[in-house]
Amino acid sequence: KDNTNYIQSITKEAKTRKKEMRYITVKKGDTLGKIAKRVYGNVMDYEKIYVANPDIVRRPDKIYVGQRLRVPE
Repeated sequence: KDNTNYIQSITKEAKTRKKEMRYITVKKGDTLGKIAKRVYGNVMDYEKIYVANPDIVRRPDKIYVGQRLRVPE
């Protein structure tokens, strides 16, 4: 019996879920730009994090220690 399609499907699902589960907890001194620099290598990618957290971050310049932010791939 060939399970190739099933294995490919599960592998794709696992990769998707892993991306969904990526979180960062804001530390003292963090800004969205600093987090973006650490994660993506580019300060200007802060918008990806901002857009992924509309329920938590109302303004990109207002984040607080202890907040858990979703960080997209």
